Amino acid sequence: MKITNQNQSYIDTKKHLDQYKKVQHQVSQSAKEHSVTVDISSTSKKIRQIETNDAFSKAERIAQIKSAIKSGTYSVSPDKIAHSIVESMKEQR
Repeated sequence: MKITNQNQSYIDTKKHLDQYKKVQHQVSQSAKEHSVTVDISSTSKKIRQIETNDAFSKAERIAQIKSAIKSGTYSVSPDKIAHSIVESMKEQR
């Protein structure tokens, strides 16, 4: 009876799989060792705080305008509107 390498493909696949797992383990260990920490500067923190406060102020102003419109006390100044339109056109040039 002749013995052939019928299981050779299985053995090769197993070797490649073992090598792949070993490399993956090394990569994961390397990633753990080289972790990165990011600190936000105090200036960035101040900017974020200002943006948060500004957003709150805008929301508050919008609520005031909505309330004035509902109550009928909101008045529109044609002079302010005209001035804003002219300024906007100047900026576009």
